[in-house]
Amino acid sequence: MNTRVLFLLVCSAAFLTGLQCASPRTTTGLDLPTAGFSNISSSGGSSGETGGKRDLNQTINSRLKRKTLAVDFAVPSLLRYYLAEFIKRPLNGDCQTYSGCYTVRANLKMHCIPLQKTISTFVDPKSATDSALGNMSTNGQLPFFHKRPLSKVLKLGLTKASRKSNQVVVEIGEDIVKTGCGGLSVYEEAPVFTLEMDLTTILEWWLGAEGGRLRVRLMPEKKAQVPGIEDRYTAAIRAADPRLFLQISSRGEPLAGRTAAGIPRGYWSFSWVAEDDLSFSNVAVPMSDHRCPGNSRTCDQHLEGIPEFTWSIVAAGDLLEERNEKAKKSGSPQGWEEGKNEGQFLWVNSSAFGGPWVLSPWLGGRQGPCSLDMAVFLHPKQSGQYTIWLIERDKPPLALFSTDTLPRITGWAVVHLTLGTHGGSPFRVSASYDQRIPQDDTATIEPHFTTNCTMESSPGPNITLEGEYHCHQGPGIPLVKLCDFSTDCPHGDDEGDLCRHFLNGSYCSFEEGECSWQPITGRGLSWRRLLSPAKANRQSCPSSGATFSVDGGQSKGPRSSALLRSPLFPPPLRNSPCTVRFWLCSGGLQKGSLSLWIVKNSTGPEEQRMLWHSASESKSERGWKLVIVPLYGLADWFWLQFGTEDGPGPGSTISLDNMSFSMDCFLASNGEFPPVVTSTTGLPFRPTIKTTPPSIGSPLMNPIADYPKKWVFHTCGAAGPEGPTPTQCLNSYRNSNVNVTVGTRGPFKGFQMWRVQETGTYRITAYGAAGGRSVLAMSRSHGVYITGDFLLRKGELLYILVGQQGEDACPNK
Repeated sequence: MNTRVLFLLVCSAAFLTGLQCASPRTTTGLDLPTAGFSNISSSGGSSGETGGKRDLNQTINSRLKRKTLAVDFAVPSLLRYYLAEFIKRPLNGDCQTYSGCYTVRANLKMHCIPLQKTISTFVDPKSATDSALGNMSTNGQLPFFHKRPLSKVLKLGLTKASRKSNQVVVEIGEDIVKTGCGGLSVYEEAPVFTLEMDLTTILEWWLGAEGGRLRVRLMPEKKAQVPGIEDRYTAAIRAADPRLFLQISSRGEPLAGRTAAGIPRGYWSFSWVAEDDLSFSNVAVPMSDHRCPGNSRTCDQHLEGIPEFTWSIVAAGDLLEERNEKAKKSGSPQGWEEGKNEGQFLWVNSSAFGGPWVLSPWLGGRQGPCSLDMAVFLHPKQSGQYTIWLIERDKPPLALFSTDTLPRITGWAVVHLTLGTHGGSPFRVSASYDQRIPQDDTATIEPHFTTNCTMESSPGPNITLEGEYHCHQGPGIPLVKLCDFSTDCPHGDDEGDLCRHFLNGSYCSFEEGECSWQPITGRGLSWRRLLSPAKANRQSCPSSGATFSVDGGQSKGPRSSALLRSPLFPPPLRNSPCTVRFWLCSGGLQKGSLSLWIVKNSTGPEEQRMLWHSASESKSERGWKLVIVPLYGLADWFWLQFGTEDGPGPGSTISLDNMSFSMDCFLASNGEFPPVVTSTTGLPFRPTIKTTPPSIGSPLMNPIADYPKKWVFHTCGAAGPEGPTPTQCLNSYRNSNVNVTVGTRGPFKGFQMWRVQETGTYRITAYGAAGGRSVLAMSRSHGVYITGDFLLRKGELLYILVGQQGEDACPNK
């Protein structure tokens, strides 16, 4: 991540003395005494007991667990079925009957720091102080590391209740964090980043068992399930960004030989990660001005390792008082940037294990750089320092800067961060106080912040399950690239026998047969499997081997539609990002149209729905095209059906090739919500189109973007070498959504200046102007047009020079 940091220090106009202004705030329930010990419970919603009273208790306990649930991971039971169908062996651990053994791994990982910081505030201060003093140097420097407990990977076993309910309940509390994170203290110089639990035994059992989906549920420990504490524990568990990692793989059977490409027979390898999808709203947000705000004393101070480090000082009142008065009067405290949305950190008060600490929600930088303001208090008697951290997934936290690099300043400081992300990856901002002396109560961090970054839109986690296939002696590839008729692995093991022997008809090039795709004959028309292109297709559709085609023939009489129907397919995983892909080529004088329908095998009458229609595609595109159509929200068995309305027309042919489903259909899930596809047509979905021949087999494209707004700029009626005037454009754009300023002098005379209304991706198409008539040529020549996509930010000014029609050499003739 590229980071630009602007640091604004705001001090009170009156010099603050004494300890009263820096006394730490408390939160209701933070100083409640706690007793007992936490535990890891691998138990389900029922205990296996019988009897009406026991059943009632089980129901009550189950409801309580659902109420206190922090994160719920679910691995669909159909994934187990489809994986076994793909590798053609049951996942029961039997290595004798079936060739080759397989290995299983499952790990649950969470960030330690949110858990350590939160739980430490509820621990008995006396015992924590004694522990901290025993690990502190005589002059109050950083702790000695050699006395720090070692962190451990916790192994969760399998219980009778887990077997019965197919679920594991993990209670997060003091003991598990102490053991898995090496204590409750956070050492700034060498923190333990993850709390890891081994669930391999549980996954191995579930794969070979029967029953429903596997659930891993995280919740606060029992002694924390009380008002005032439970919510803080739940927030800390979610802030720890828990992620479930699964891996199932087979090295193959070397004694069984190798394929022609050198791959051991029986090789396959899959992995998955279940995590919060960090969904963000698509609403564009205004960008921050990067100038130093306030009455700055100094600016442009650069810190080594950070591209930009700037700060200034302005007078301000006590932010505590101003925050309390904010509900009574409008306006923000001095030093806080105007026009930002207010958010709240996960905030932890000081404890014997450390000073105050805050963590922002996940923020998005997809629209470009954005900014965040937070406030800290600098006390004259503070022994420690504040550190601001930048956190991205799968990367160690990056320390942006610490206050020990600043001049000696006291009072409230508003920290203004300007953040730019590389690739638009989500990030969080954290601030911590390094407490070098026990019971240092001089530090305070304001729990509120203001930002124009995009904050995560979902109030709770939406756990998605995304998978990868790991190539033999190669990298991992997304499931969408598995079985797509495009070789992505070095040895080609992502295509071939495993794909062909999966669900009948789900991966077919028609080289070895019809794959149970059946033509339904119409009057004079029929789909046929052809080994070479039809005569009408030979020029426009290069040979790609066997295809399914329908030929319009030479007859001009009335025709009915010709239908091509797939075999019956089972339903994909719930809410999976499922797509169907096929190559299409139309040859000859195309007059008819082709459509794709889905027919559901529901309990009632058959339900048909159109997915795609060739009339929505450009008629100018010729040759082979890759069409990708989403299949979201399916819960029943179904057929796919191609239909030609009125036939392809005399002398024309429609050909289909390389039918396939994305493996996301059967081995991935979008969580609790189905994927969303925007559309600009009347059809339910808009497919992805690609015009590369199927023989090349290049990678897939993303769905076509939706551009709901359009602005058209023209000459405003002007012609010749002089551009339009402001009056001409005012009259020309009077009834449109275009509002421009026209230059009247200097180098921009005749230019139309348009200001971008909102941040986003814009598609700009420019059409060349027509030339004038010459003495020798009485017809005009017309220019070409070009199209490109650009990221534009709100407020940017575009200078548009619209080419005008050229003047004729002989205007009077």
